[in-house]
Amino acid sequence: MIDKKEKIRIQFRKARNKGYADNFEIYEEETDRIVKIHGRDNKEYDLTEKAIIISEIVIPYSEIKIAYWQCENPIERKEVAKRTQDIGRVVIEKKDGTKTTLEKLGRAYQPLIAALEQIIKTS
Repeated sequence: MIDKKEKIRIQFRKARNKGYADNFEIYEEETDRIVKIHGRDNKEYDLTEKAIIISEIVIPYSEIKIAYWQCENPIERKEVAKRTQDIGRVVIEKKDGTKTTLEKLGRAYQPLIAALEQIIKTS
């Protein structure tokens, strides 16, 4: 069975190999950090084995109910979004009903959502 760390790495490797995204680093060595996303607004998002870390905010995967892509312009389509750098945002809705928005992820929003979907399914 594939562990959580490898599920996250797989989604980001697929995005890099297909040329969809390049604004992240994958940590293959055994550290707590698995992936670091470099946001277009100079923010950094760390994915660890147990949580997403955004500056001082820690969101444990076990508290995530759903994560979804939200474009800045509702008319915008995913096909168009794949070709632009400063696209949409990812909204993370926690089980307690609170929401956290990750802004200016660039194309890294795709592997992030895919990884979160994999984690949520198995949690």
